[in-house]
Amino acid sequence: MRYRQKFRILLSASALLALSGAITLFSQAYADDGPMVRKNVAKTPHMESEHAQFSMMQFYVPATKADGTPVLLEYSADRDGDNQADELLFSRDYAKPLVVTYLDEEEDGAADYDIETGDEIGPDIQRDIWAAVSMDDGETWKQRNLSESAVESSFT
Repeated sequence: MRYRQKFRILLSASALLALSGAITLFSQAYADDGPMVRKNVAKTPHMESEHAQFSMMQFYVPATKADGTPVLLEYSADRDGDNQADELLFSRDYAKPLVVTYLDEEEDGAADYDIETGDEIGPDIQRDIWAAVSMDDGETWKQRNLSESAVESSFT
């Protein structure tokens, strides 16, 4: 009697483990949204950008490009895995605004010098705070410099 009870417990535990493994496998397969999309919002690949924050607003606005022209957003599916749109799922003329804020390096053109030796060590690099807004699901970005202080100095 005791042997059968242990066998049932072992059998149910292995069935539960197999079921949880299958659920994990299928949930990862069906949750894949395709390859990761990377956008260079700052448009300064040679300069360093840091402290980025990405936010999606909780309301909808008419979909427009960065220059203000209306746009129709089309959403399609890649059915065969070749990263090409195979089937148009739906289209709409509204989107949730996306907002990105970040620090971006700016060169002011003046050289930076070593205090001890007086040797030139490279360009003087400052950082400005930028914000970028997209009204078309991240296809185009309108940027604005929030600080405009990189070329100004506190030493006058």
